Amino acid sequence: MSTLQVPHSDWNAQVLKVRVVCHTAGRVSNTNASDNHWSIYLIIGPAKSVQFNMWAEPGYIHGNLKIKSYGYVESYSTLRYWDYEAIAYFTVGMVYGLVVERNRMHQYDMSGGGSGCRWWVYSVILALANAGWIRSDAPASLWTVLHYKYSKLQNPTPLSMVYGTFY
Repeated sequence: MSTLQVPHSDWNAQVLKVRVVCHTAGRVSNTNASDNHWSIYLIIGPAKSVQFNMWAEPGYIHGNLKIKSYGYVESYSTLRYWDYEAIAYFTVGMVYGLVVERNRMHQYDMSGGGSGCRWWVYSVILALANAGWIRSDAPASLWTVLHYKYSKLQNPTPLSMVYGTFY
Protein backbone atom coordinates (compact mmCIF):
# COMPACT_ATOMS: atom_id res chain seq x y z
CA MET A 1 0.00 0.00 0.00
CA SER A 2 1.20 3.52 -0.74
CA THR A 3 0.18 6.83 0.79
CA LEU A 4 0.92 9.90 -1.34
CA GLN A 5 0.98 13.37 0.20
CA VAL A 6 2.85 15.35 -2.43
CA PRO A 7 1.61 18.51 -4.18
CA HIS A 8 1.74 18.52 -7.98
CA SER A 9 4.58 21.04 -8.03
CA ASP A 10 6.80 18.72 -5.96
CA TRP A 11 6.29 15.77 -8.33
CA ASN A 12 7.94 17.87 -11.05
CA ALA A 13 10.72 19.26 -8.82
CA GLN A 14 14.31 18.44 -9.66
CA VAL A 15 16.08 16.30 -7.07
CA LEU A 16 19.30 18.01 -5.92
CA LYS A 17 20.46 15.27 -3.58
CA VAL A 18 19.28 12.04 -2.05
CA ARG A 19 19.55 11.91 1.73
CA VAL A 20 19.50 8.62 3.63
CA VAL A 21 18.40 9.25 7.21
CA CYS A 22 18.77 7.15 10.32
CA HIS A 23 16.00 8.26 12.70
CA THR A 24 15.59 7.54 16.36
CA ALA A 25 12.56 5.35 16.91
CA GLY A 26 12.76 5.84 20.65
CA ARG A 27 15.10 4.88 23.42
CA VAL A 28 15.56 1.23 24.30
CA SER A 29 14.41 0.92 27.93
CA ASN A 30 17.10 0.94 30.63
CA THR A 31 19.88 1.67 28.10
CA ASN A 32 21.47 4.59 26.28
CA ALA A 33 20.68 2.94 22.92
CA SER A 34 18.02 4.01 20.45
CA ASP A 35 15.92 1.91 18.16
CA ASN A 36 16.44 3.12 14.59
CA HIS A 37 14.27 3.64 11.55
CA TRP A 38 15.68 4.49 8.11
CA SER A 39 14.13 6.47 5.27
CA ILE A 40 15.06 8.49 2.19
CA TYR A 41 14.55 12.21 1.64
CA LEU A 42 14.77 13.69 -1.84
CA ILE A 43 16.10 17.22 -1.32
CA ILE A 44 14.41 19.56 -3.80
CA GLY A 45 15.28 22.97 -2.33
CA PRO A 46 17.02 24.73 0.56
CA ALA A 47 14.12 23.93 2.90
CA LYS A 48 12.08 21.43 0.90
CA SER A 49 12.14 17.64 0.70
CA VAL A 50 10.03 14.63 -0.19
CA GLN A 51 10.35 11.59 2.05
CA PHE A 52 10.07 8.01 0.80
CA ASN A 53 9.34 6.03 3.95
CA MET A 54 8.73 2.26 4.10
CA TRP A 55 7.20 1.21 7.41
CA ALA A 56 4.88 -1.37 8.95
CA GLU A 57 2.24 -1.21 11.64
CA PRO A 58 3.46 -2.62 14.99
CA GLY A 59 2.98 -6.38 15.04
CA TYR A 60 2.67 -6.66 11.24
CA ILE A 61 5.20 -7.21 8.46
CA HIS A 62 3.30 -5.80 5.46
CA GLY A 63 5.15 -2.68 4.34
CA ASN A 64 3.46 0.65 3.71
CA LEU A 65 5.19 3.20 1.51
CA LYS A 66 4.47 6.77 2.56
CA ILE A 67 5.63 9.53 0.22
CA LYS A 68 5.23 12.98 1.73
CA SER A 69 6.49 16.51 1.11
CA TYR A 70 8.02 18.53 3.94
CA GLY A 71 9.10 22.13 4.44
CA TYR A 72 12.46 21.07 5.86
CA VAL A 73 15.49 18.97 4.90
CA GLU A 74 16.33 17.54 8.35
CA SER A 75 13.77 15.87 10.57
CA TYR A 76 13.83 16.39 14.34
CA SER A 77 14.20 12.60 14.71
CA THR A 78 17.41 12.47 12.64
CA LEU A 79 20.35 10.79 14.36
CA ARG A 80 22.62 10.78 11.30
CA TYR A 81 22.31 11.23 7.56
CA TRP A 82 24.31 10.55 4.41
CA ASP A 83 23.91 12.64 1.26
CA TYR A 84 24.30 11.49 -2.33
CA GLU A 85 24.43 14.34 -4.86
CA ALA A 86 22.39 14.08 -8.03
CA ILE A 87 24.73 13.55 -11.00
CA ALA A 88 21.96 13.69 -13.62
CA TYR A 89 18.63 15.47 -13.97
CA PHE A 90 15.73 13.64 -12.33
CA THR A 91 12.52 14.60 -10.56
CA VAL A 92 10.50 13.28 -7.64
CA GLY A 93 8.01 11.87 -10.14
CA MET A 94 10.78 10.03 -11.95
CA VAL A 95 11.89 8.44 -8.65
CA TYR A 96 8.29 7.38 -8.02
CA GLY A 97 8.19 5.87 -11.51
CA LEU A 98 11.42 3.95 -10.90
CA VAL A 99 10.65 2.78 -7.36
CA VAL A 100 6.92 2.07 -7.61
CA GLU A 101 5.88 1.65 -11.23
CA ARG A 102 9.00 0.02 -12.68
CA ASN A 103 10.59 -1.90 -9.80
CA ARG A 104 7.45 -2.45 -7.65
CA MET A 105 9.44 -1.63 -4.50
CA HIS A 106 6.26 -0.58 -2.71
CA GLN A 107 5.39 -4.29 -2.54
CA TYR A 108 7.54 -5.16 0.44
CA ASP A 109 7.24 -7.17 3.61
CA MET A 110 9.40 -6.16 6.54
CA SER A 111 11.03 -8.92 8.54
CA GLY A 112 9.51 -9.89 11.87
CA GLY A 113 9.90 -7.39 14.67
CA GLY A 114 9.48 -4.35 12.41
CA SER A 115 12.95 -4.54 10.88
CA GLY A 116 13.71 -4.42 7.19
CA CYS A 117 13.75 -0.69 6.49
CA ARG A 118 17.56 -0.70 6.03
CA TRP A 119 17.35 -3.33 3.27
CA TRP A 120 14.57 -1.36 1.55
CA VAL A 121 16.61 1.87 1.71
CA TYR A 122 19.68 0.10 0.34
CA SER A 123 17.62 -1.40 -2.51
CA VAL A 124 16.27 2.02 -3.50
CA ILE A 125 19.75 3.59 -3.42
CA LEU A 126 20.98 0.72 -5.62
CA ALA A 127 18.16 1.39 -8.10
CA LEU A 128 18.95 5.14 -8.18
CA ALA A 129 22.64 4.40 -8.80
CA ASN A 130 21.81 1.87 -11.52
CA ALA A 131 19.63 4.51 -13.19
CA GLY A 132 22.68 6.81 -13.30
CA TRP A 133 21.06 9.45 -11.10
CA ILE A 134 23.53 9.20 -8.19
CA ARG A 135 27.12 7.96 -8.09
CA SER A 136 27.64 4.29 -8.83
CA ASP A 137 29.62 3.85 -5.59
CA ALA A 138 26.73 5.13 -3.40
CA PRO A 139 25.34 1.65 -2.60
CA ALA A 140 28.77 0.35 -1.50
CA SER A 141 29.43 3.35 0.75
CA LEU A 142 25.93 3.10 2.25
CA TRP A 143 26.23 -0.65 2.83
CA THR A 144 28.92 -0.07 5.47
CA VAL A 145 26.93 2.45 7.54
CA LEU A 146 23.77 0.34 7.39
CA HIS A 147 25.47 -2.25 9.57
CA TYR A 148 25.31 -0.11 12.72
CA LYS A 149 22.73 0.99 15.24
CA TYR A 150 23.01 4.71 16.00
CA SER A 151 22.17 6.66 19.14
CA LYS A 152 22.69 10.16 20.53
CA LEU A 153 23.93 8.80 23.85
CA GLN A 154 26.44 6.15 22.78
CA ASN A 155 28.78 5.19 19.97
CA PRO A 156 27.41 3.20 17.02
CA THR A 157 27.13 -0.52 17.69
CA PRO A 158 27.43 -3.28 15.05
CA LEU A 159 24.15 -4.60 13.71
CA SER A 160 23.54 -7.43 11.25
CA MET A 161 21.49 -6.67 8.15
CA VAL A 162 17.89 -7.80 8.39
CA TYR A 163 16.28 -8.46 5.03
CA GLY A 164 12.70 -7.83 4.09
CA THR A 165 11.07 -9.42 1.05
CA PHE A 166 9.91 -7.82 -2.19
CA TYR A 167 6.89 -9.52 -3.73
